[in-house]
Amino acid sequence: MKKQAAVCGLLCKPAVSPAVWTEQAEERGIKGGMDMLIIKDVLLIANARSGPTKAAVVVGSDGRILSILDRCPSDCADAEVVDAAGMIGIPGLVNAHTHSYANMTKALSENYPLEEMMFHIRAQGAYQTPEAVYYNTLAGAIEMLKCGITSCLDQLSQSAEGLEAALQAYADVGIRACVVPMITDRTYYQTLPVFQHLYPRSEQTAKAAAAADLIDMNLALIREWNGRDGRISVGFGPSGPQRSSEELLRGCIRGALDYGTVFHTHVLETAIQRNTAHLFYGKSMVQYLDDIGCLTPQTSFAHGVWLTEDDAKLSRDRGVTIAHCPVCNMFLGSGVAPVNTYRKLGWLPALGTDGSNGGGNQNLLETMKVAAVLHKISEPDYRSWISAREVFEMATERGARLLLQDSRIGVIEEGKDCDMVLLDPKKSFALRPAQDLISQIVYGEGGAAVDTVFVKGRMVVKHGKCTLVDEEPALAKMEAIAGVLAEKIRGDLPRIEAEIAYLDSVLPRLG
Repeated sequence: MKKQAAVCGLLCKPAVSPAVWTEQAEERGIKGGMDMLIIKDVLLIANARSGPTKAAVVVGSDGRILSILDRCPSDCADAEVVDAAGMIGIPGLVNAHTHSYANMTKALSENYPLEEMMFHIRAQGAYQTPEAVYYNTLAGAIEMLKCGITSCLDQLSQSAEGLEAALQAYADVGIRACVVPMITDRTYYQTLPVFQHLYPRSEQTAKAAAAADLIDMNLALIREWNGRDGRISVGFGPSGPQRSSEELLRGCIRGALDYGTVFHTHVLETAIQRNTAHLFYGKSMVQYLDDIGCLTPQTSFAHGVWLTEDDAKLSRDRGVTIAHCPVCNMFLGSGVAPVNTYRKLGWLPALGTDGSNGGGNQNLLETMKVAAVLHKISEPDYRSWISAREVFEMATERGARLLLQDSRIGVIEEGKDCDMVLLDPKKSFALRPAQDLISQIVYGEGGAAVDTVFVKGRMVVKHGKCTLVDEEPALAKMEAIAGVLAEKIRGDLPRIEAEIAYLDSVLPRLG
């Protein structure tokens, strides 16, 4: 695989020894190493089922929680002690589905359904150099950390060099990230329920990438990056079943099973995709995926808006996890996912923001509130309404499960990695007075209270500022690149609008 050239002085390189990596990090001004840590006097909410308890959390040099005590140990001279008196400690939030390419393009298009929006999305991704990808990803990671997100799954369509730039950004900022290359071996019109004779001229001779080449690229990234620093992982992210050949899907699930990593794909995001499945396969998309061996406990679906109850039961029984993205689903007019059906089946989804061009930001706290209020409308029995604690679980434990890291994160307990967020109630009206703190976090907290963030025991946000990167220069660089990118995209608008008009003329005839 070609190696990415210097991006703002940060090299995207394959795995190196810990000593060399620490030396390189120090050269970039990134703090290396970590002593034993004690977070004392914190009001701890360890999981979605527990109440707040005053505690001291003792973290080893490897970032794992050694013990949770009712008070700070008297002999702690060799430890770094963080005084969290007055703070609320919660598990780090998990953003189970996002697209980092969109952090620079969050407000360049509006009021298009997904099929039409895809023409904008393709342009927004196509003009990004590896340098743009790096700063795009870095900006989104900074935003996520400052909103209490300690882990994310980023489904990203870029070249190998661009994907390495994104991975490097996540490594540098200190967040836990799973990057799944969003790959497809079909041209756009081949993914739609449109007969070939109706394809526009540009699509008649268009060529897609070969499945074998895409899988080889994905495998190379896994070999170089998977497990880096105990935080970075790489999975497989075929864009969607209708956008992938059977060869690509089978190759991706085989690779995911071989390497024990994530298989993540968009499934039934729109009603058109539901109709497409029956046209392409003569069966539901979920049944098709099961028939070719793609439903496994390592499988996750983004969106899942149009699953039937039978689809949901089959997916649940196979151990699949859904990333529910309620804000983007509404922004694109895709529909409201049947989360109440999923809940009744004992199949609680994870939560995702999706890309910022489909909802405006990377704030999972905001998404939690939307999920908590939206699904009360579709449940006539108020005694069965979704609760704040369920939503809190979706944003923590279910997200950890989707990332295949529920043995390490999602709750605060001995033996797990210390991914923890300290909330300062003095900074948020939502948390005062303290009554039912999980309810107050879900329904009222928007991020103002996020004070300090730990990922794998390392303090990556302190008093609202990232500790491993210099935020303002990074964001200023991102804005400069975004300005150039926006001008290129605006220059492309006549072509994009013509493509959308043509698509509108052929899709309605097919029902």
